[in-house]
Amino acid sequence: MANEVKINAAVAEAATPGALAAAPIAVAAPAAAKPADKAATQEGTNLNAATVNVGADGTVEQLNVQDLDINTALHFLSMQTKRNIIASKEVKGSVTANLYNVTFTDALNAILHPNGFDYIEKGNFIYVYTTKELEEIRKRDRKTATKVFRLRYMGAADASVLVKPIMSTSGAIALTPAAISGLPTGISDTGGMNYATDDTLVVSDFPENLVEVEKTLKELDVRPKQVLIESTILEATLQEDNALGIDFVSIGGIDFSTLTGAKVTSNVYPQVQQQTGDKSLGFGGTDFASKVPTGGLSIGFLSNNINFFLRALEEVSDTTIVANPKVLALNKHKGEVLVGDQLAYKTTTQSQTIATETVQFLDTGVKLVFRPFIGDDGYIRMEIHPESSQGAFNSDNLPQKTTVEVTSNLMIKDGRTVVIGGLFKEQTTAGRGQVPILGNVPVMGPLFRRTNDKTQRKEVVVLITPHIINDDTAMYAESERAAQDVNKMMLGNRAGLQPWGRDRIAQLWFSKAQEQLEAGNREKALMYTDWALNANPRFIEAIKLREDLSKKKLTEASESSIKDFVRGVANANPNVPDKGSSGHYAPAPAPAPTTAPAGK
Repeated sequence: MANEVKINAAVAEAATPGALAAAPIAVAAPAAAKPADKAATQEGTNLNAATVNVGADGTVEQLNVQDLDINTALHFLSMQTKRNIIASKEVKGSVTANLYNVTFTDALNAILHPNGFDYIEKGNFIYVYTTKELEEIRKRDRKTATKVFRLRYMGAADASVLVKPIMSTSGAIALTPAAISGLPTGISDTGGMNYATDDTLVVSDFPENLVEVEKTLKELDVRPKQVLIESTILEATLQEDNALGIDFVSIGGIDFSTLTGAKVTSNVYPQVQQQTGDKSLGFGGTDFASKVPTGGLSIGFLSNNINFFLRALEEVSDTTIVANPKVLALNKHKGEVLVGDQLAYKTTTQSQTIATETVQFLDTGVKLVFRPFIGDDGYIRMEIHPESSQGAFNSDNLPQKTTVEVTSNLMIKDGRTVVIGGLFKEQTTAGRGQVPILGNVPVMGPLFRRTNDKTQRKEVVVLITPHIINDDTAMYAESERAAQDVNKMMLGNRAGLQPWGRDRIAQLWFSKAQEQLEAGNREKALMYTDWALNANPRFIEAIKLREDLSKKKLTEASESSIKDFVRGVANANPNVPDKGSSGHYAPAPAPAPTTAPAGK
């Protein structure tokens, strides 16, 4: 049968917890009511009564309190449920609740939470506090933990900025120093004792915060993406020159057909003067053919005292330059490649007392500079600067540079090719020289003039193709194919050498050795291998083949005590040299017998 407690509010307020604990709990007799309060004290209408009914299984079957002091309500709940409930002195107020068939925990929460109170359990005791008191207690009792996070791909400084908002005010974080970036040259900075492992965070905080930090770093510290940028710069120049000149010469008293030893050219007058001395002559003519560049067609006509000379030239030059640089770079990192020359020139700085000369360099050739920003949607935003240039020194020994370059910030989809810049330029020059008035005479005018026409067309196209590297295996396979192509190119270059050269002879015997090995004739393969090594003793592939065929390694006395010591230590223990009882390294074992190379 369930226990039941009914009390009158007046009695409850007058009773102390100690008095109630000492006396048996029973239904209190209602106090004598005044005539005005008779209706309020009747059964079922007395709102000041408190009822606590707890079942045998600990379930609170009924709890009815109306404006009851919260400490008294907790006391009755404690007595009926046999639970140790202790309230702090700051827990004050009244409570009104009507609960049916609830657990002890639910009943306790219903009484405390609406009034701004809460509790903690320690062993068999339940301590009730105000919310403020409980926060201070939890803060005082909480203990921080420390955890080390090793980063694979992101820097410790960047990671610390991102995890600090997750940490509490009591948390602390320490990080390894940033690695030195860039590639400085020289011997002054070799790293010393700088931290040489992964970037690391040491975080101290409450355990639940450490869990959040770990989850955040797991999402952030991922392998960065890479992009391969392929740029194509096409520069085509077409230049066409057309020149036509006619010389018409007439010298009175001279028959050109009777001249001997004279070289017939457009300007024949100096030759005539050389043969006739100071004889007075009447002379007239033009000098246009000499202005035509050499080459082309030259036609001369001599008749009595008239010399007619015509020169015509058409010259066409077509130049095409194709540059195709490729660079692989990480996301958001700068990539740069320069294939060309550096033209050195001096600059002088003059002060009041001294002049200082410095050497500077002008980069020319094919250059590609870019910085990619890879998106998750397959697009790449890119800052890019491709350049193709040529350099030379002018007559004053100053460097000058002819360049085609584009600087752009653009968006490209992975694997697509776009034209990021282009230029088409045509320059036409029509040159003409003539004798005044006579050069404009119809029909006869060409005898008194020359023409020199030039047309130059220049076209430049710059294309960009980005490739996001999603599959490292495919990239490595492609790189291996490229290396094989380079090797084939080297073999092709060697094939063009003179057949009696040492390398060509060694390659020939080595090829025959491989053919015999594939045919199963190991003796002949060994013979041809020896012949290859006889031609080129440093032929690595032939040395390895000979060791495989003869089952003997090519060894030789090192004649070096240091090398023998290192080899002995390594043979004794490949990881840590052994130390004897004296604390010194054990002596190295005696080296194995050596044999001289074949053929010596």
